[in-house]
Amino acid sequence: MVDIYFQSVGMNSLLMLNVPPNTRGLLHQTDIERLNQFAAYLTHTFDNEKLTNGDLEWKAAAGTSREFNVTPGEPINTLLLQENIRKGQRVEEFTVEAWINDQWKELAKGTTIGYKRLLRFEDVSTTKLRLTVSKTRDIANISKVGAYHAPSE
Repeated sequence: MVDIYFQSVGMNSLLMLNVPPNTRGLLHQTDIERLNQFAAYLTHTFDNEKLTNGDLEWKAAAGTSREFNVTPGEPINTLLLQENIRKGQRVEEFTVEAWINDQWKELAKGTTIGYKRLLRFEDVSTTKLRLTVSKTRDIANISKVGAYHAPSE
């Protein structure tokens, strides 16, 4: 279910669980237990923000970068990016890098961000991240950048 979440919601889409009720209109107990485990996993992952400055709205022109501070000593393996889509979905290409051993190391890259983009990568320990918006349609409005440590499933 976690992979389905990252491949749907994490790619700017909706999550369709397809959990049908039984003939009495109730969900099966096994489904309820699994959904509760899934909810606990998401809560555990996304309730512990590792960035100290990721909630600042940023008007990003093509080719611009912004650095974000990571809580020292906290490993990360998941990144959340969001655009303010009330102003349009405008990012066409981006790169995320981590400051490791006194140099920038690419963690992830992608095309669109939209309402929500989730990126997973191997555990890294860093003190800062850099988001570079390489291509946009007009000025992109980045509303949230978040870093997290998701436990293995």
